[in-house]
Amino acid sequence: MTIWLVGTTRRVGLANDLADLPAFIQKYLVITSADHSYVFGDFEMCPTGPDTPGHLREVCVASAERLVIQNLQRSTPPFRLLPTWPRSVVVDREK
Repeated sequence: MTIWLVGTTRRVGLANDLADLPAFIQKYLVITSADHSYVFGDFEMCPTGPDTPGHLREVCVASAERLVIQNLQRSTPPFRLLPTWPRSVVVDREK
C-alpha cells in the first residue's frame, strides 16, 4: 500500500501491517474486498527509513483525520467516515 503526497509526484510506502490498523478502515484497504477503495485524508506519518532519492520511503501512519472513501468497484459517490484514527490507537498497540 502506498500514500500519495498531494501536491507532489511522491508516494510513500505504508510500513503498518493491516492487522495493526483500526478495524473500521481495514475493509477499505483489502484489494480483494468489494469495499476496496481509495482513502483520502489528513495522515500523520513517521518515517521508518531514510529518504533516498528515486526510492520509495517507508512510513508508519500514526493517526488520520477527515477520511473520505472513494469505492473503486462501484459507481457510488465518495463519502466521509465519521470515526477518526486517533494517535492513541496506534500507540496502544505498540505497548
